[in-house]
Amino acid sequence: MWPIGLCSVVALGIIIERSCSLSRSQVLPAGVLQAAQDAPISDARAALGKSELARVLAQVLEAAPEGEAAMRERIAEALDAATLRLERSLNWLASIASVTPLLGLLGTVLGMIDVFAQLMVRQGSDPTPLAGGISEALITTAAGLSVAIPCLLCVGHFDRRVVRLSHDIESAARALLRQRRAAGA
Repeated sequence: MWPIGLCSVVALGIIIERSCSLSRSQVLPAGVLQAAQDAPISDARAALGKSELARVLAQVLEAAPEGEAAMRERIAEALDAATLRLERSLNWLASIASVTPLLGLLGTVLGMIDVFAQLMVRQGSDPTPLAGGISEALITTAAGLSVAIPCLLCVGHFDRRVVRLSHDIESAARALLRQRRAAGA
């Protein structure tokens, strides 16, 4: 049960951290696109802030003197890096969702081995303790599933959120590219 308990604490920490870090206000703060459209290229990083959207737009602006092709390439590179940062820790959460049922099953098997060993020692005695021992052994499986199911649901939720946020970042970067193209024309 201790490993399952530890996994639940780690999972809860990851879920809380990702819930905060993947909020729209953290990743796509209001006004960053407008600031990027108005910002001079020389101080784009300082003017835009530290959000994922700001990082991507700053890289696009830094590539502006090299031309539109460089800006398009920079969008792809910056978006890939931003998506990796947004997905941070989700593999750990998925691993916890995978391993905790197995830990629970291991606990159940070890408990069953203990119950049958005790039954063999008592040869022919009342099998009632067997039912209680089996019930106790199954608690670890239930605990493992109780941790894994919410983790699995959260992984799916966060994956969908990362996809939406990445799409919105890309849309903003393309809007900046169109604005720079129109300004240069």
